[in-house]
Amino acid sequence: MPAMMPIQPQMLGAGCQLAVQDIKGPASYTTGGVKYSAQTWGLMQLIFLECADFSQSGNYSPHAVSIPGPGKTSVTIKWYTAAGAEVTNATNLSAETCRVLALGM
Repeated sequence: MPAMMPIQPQMLGAGCQLAVQDIKGPASYTTGGVKYSAQTWGLMQLIFLECADFSQSGNYSPHAVSIPGPGKTSVTIKWYTAAGAEVTNATNLSAETCRVLALGM
């Protein structure tokens, strides 16, 4: 099943757009996080990004660790266990989905 985009990029004014996209975890997680392109949300640049507190299963908590800002074309998201530890290297997260809100251009 492809990832959902419940909110397509919507113009907020002054060229800023808001989009909401469900992202899937990687089949083999890399310690340090997963890099996602602004194009994941239909945007060219990211200004702000916020992940839901937990994945759909409630077992994992993804967090953006590289701060988006004007001109940024990607963001790194680390996935943590519900207990707060970063997911171990090579963990299969492909069954995990998380909703992410992004602001950008």
